[in-house]
Amino acid sequence: MALLSLFNPAGGFRYHLRALRYPGSLWQPFRLALGEFLMSWQTSSKTLLIVGPSGGYCLPLLLFERFDRLICLEPDPVARLIFRRRLTHAPLRRHPQIEFIAKDYLLENPERLVRLAESSGDAAILFSNVLGQLRCLLQIDSESDP
Repeated sequence: MALLSLFNPAGGFRYHLRALRYPGSLWQPFRLALGEFLMSWQTSSKTLLIVGPSGGYCLPLLLFERFDRLICLEPDPVARLIFRRRLTHAPLRRHPQIEFIAKDYLLENPERLVRLAESSGDAAILFSNVLGQLRCLLQIDSESDP
């Protein structure tokens, strides 16, 4: 599973190389709009469950100062390494505890995601760019496919 995630069509090495090579320009309008939205997002939860954070390239790192704990559902081992490194080196007043879960909780058995969310108490949930990848990950070819 881990090896397949390195070369999957929704991300993998190619995606990470582009994001690392062009950090200031790639997806800039999207990143600005998303950052503005997330920084105004009001939640009292101290735990954030992130579904598909990847390397966190589009997420404003200051967002994570609000949380004591991050639970990150990320199957890509390269993405986990990059996200942890970016967050560890971010100039934050305080850094949350990070827990990575590499198992699939979305595609193979979505009910597990519901159970994980319920067992995480009052965790806020953030789907981070993963929903747009489902078409590719599920190999849906046309608009008429379920």
